[in-house]
Amino acid sequence: MPWGRSYNDEPVEVECLPVESNFISFFGLELTGGRDFLPSDDLSPDGTMIVNQTFLDRYPFYRIGSRFTGHTDNSTIIGTIRDFNFKPLQHSIGPFCLYNFGSTPWWQLSTGYVKIIPGDIQATFDFIRKTLHEADPSISPEDIDIHFLDDTVGSLYAKEDRLGRVITTASWISLLISVIGILGLVYFETQFRRKEIAVRRVHGASVAEILTMINRYYLTITLICFILTAPVSFIIIRKWVSSFPYQSPVPVWIFIAALALSAAVTAVTVTLCSRRAALRNPVESISNE
Repeated sequence: MPWGRSYNDEPVEVECLPVESNFISFFGLELTGGRDFLPSDDLSPDGTMIVNQTFLDRYPFYRIGSRFTGHTDNSTIIGTIRDFNFKPLQHSIGPFCLYNFGSTPWWQLSTGYVKIIPGDIQATFDFIRKTLHEADPSISPEDIDIHFLDDTVGSLYAKEDRLGRVITTASWISLLISVIGILGLVYFETQFRRKEIAVRRVHGASVAEILTMINRYYLTITLICFILTAPVSFIIIRKWVSSFPYQSPVPVWIFIAALALSAAVTAVTVTLCSRRAALRNPVESISNE
């Protein structure tokens, strides 16, 4: 939950996660100062909190032992933990705290974490539901929602996952359209230049030389198209990456690989389409003109 507080009229904002006293040890978080929660903190009428390093860096007037207005006026900062991402990577790490309500909570915590061993997952889920129901008969086993933590984390990136699938699909469609376009263009070109190819064959040109000539023409077109589109692609990629606080550089090899792939598709398509015209009897090609 987001908390908005003030300290000497200076605004203080922090993301707060209410937890039990064993939360840090359960997840293996690293304490960098102060102490961990203790079972005795569950009996305290005032809350206790452990903040991340970003909190102390953002608000240097707070330190371990300082009072903080939590759900009471006498909550205490008892320790610090190393920064970690608690939001999707579209967001930078901000001030964060783990908060133990103590004996006077605003509400009872409703989410629990369980470590399980591989095996019969469904039987494990049934055991968890049965155990919770026995601990609190008011809880119906059918109302207990159990899912894996990695599914929750994965849902945070559902938008990027959908975008990736759309880009992949669009790329395959673009490649298919390109191949169809090359096939049509090469077919038209070879029909239009049948006589030229036949004359070159009569004058001693080999099939490899004719295929090289035709490929050189289309590879030149591919290179020109790459030179025109690569800067546009780079600008689009950089603009999309700029929406993330943590950014990796756009490597040059991606564009080199794209050019190599485009050239390979073009060369294979042109060669397969032109080979028939190059192997045709030059006498028949000239006589049919």
